[in-house]
Amino acid sequence: MSKFPRIDWRFTWIGLAMLASLIKYFLSLNPTFTEIVYSRGIFPVFRWVFDFSLGLSPIPLLYMAMTALVVWAVLRIRKGTKPEVRPFRNRLASVFLSITAAISIIIFFFFILWGYNYSRVPIEQQFELNSIQYDTARIKAEALLATQELIEARKQIPRAGTAALDQQFLSENLEASIRPSLQKILRGVGYPTPGRARCRQIYPRGWMMRLGATGIYIPHLGEGHIDGGLHPIAKPFTMAHEMSHAYGFGDEGTANFLAYLSTQSSNDPFIVYSGRFAYWRYAAGQLYTVDENAFQQLIDQLPAAVRLDWETVRKTHAQYPEFFPIIFDKIYDSFLKSQGVLDGKQSYTRVVSLVMAWRERKG
Repeated sequence: MSKFPRIDWRFTWIGLAMLASLIKYFLSLNPTFTEIVYSRGIFPVFRWVFDFSLGLSPIPLLYMAMTALVVWAVLRIRKGTKPEVRPFRNRLASVFLSITAAISIIIFFFFILWGYNYSRVPIEQQFELNSIQYDTARIKAEALLATQELIEARKQIPRAGTAALDQQFLSENLEASIRPSLQKILRGVGYPTPGRARCRQIYPRGWMMRLGATGIYIPHLGEGHIDGGLHPIAKPFTMAHEMSHAYGFGDEGTANFLAYLSTQSSNDPFIVYSGRFAYWRYAAGQLYTVDENAFQQLIDQLPAAVRLDWETVRKTHAQYPEFFPIIFDKIYDSFLKSQGVLDGKQSYTRVVSLVMAWRERKG
């Protein structure tokens, strides 16, 4: 009896990655189908399974994954040092095929576990937001309003004083403080919030920032992460941003928008301030691009305490400069565009137009 020829597992994974990519293409053509079937149907199941299994670990899964990767690499190297009878050309082809298969595994699970969310219905439709066309005057007005809100938020923090805000104002369990507010915002407009999305602080400090990221959501682990070296003022907003990714939102501007809304609905004045501080930086950055003099005037008019916060955050983050900023920016920009985020890294600043549209809708 003849047997079927044995199929190399590496070709299997390469084929699955190609299939997953093809499905991504077809889903991108029909956001409504993606929203109903994947984002609100299949993905919540993955979210729930992750959060009530591996997500219960007291240790960030990233640490365990990196440990397992190092062990695997050592074993592979030891195996590779043994005498090999195959010709060098065959061994080189096998290594290339193995690397391609490993990349294919990453691509396959990226899409299946989370990546199809990039093709879901834009959040503007769910929040019923109109497109904002703004000029220099409107950007200036928004930056001024964001500044006023920032100043007012700092006044609401007990014992804030005039010194720069620090770790003592940060909630001991930041995850538990951020998650309910984000879930409340999402449920308010009909989004499902299955499970209990995690976002961990990662150490040693600064290594993520040196790679060009203050935070990252890794679909294969089902967890968000923020750099432990972030200034305390930046941590709540960044954590809310990564948790927004964890609940199925890929676009960076959308994640920023949800992070802003969720921090503003918090009962913790410091978390509210963190959200307004992050948004103020985006609004002020937009002002800088159209009118540098107006931007400088905005900075000069900041109260001493707020300006000290701004300078302290900048100095803290400057301790961890990126290794290769141009390269990493290009790579991530290309990645976002490949997923349908046309603005690439500029999509982060979309939060300004989203908040402006939201304000307009609220009257």
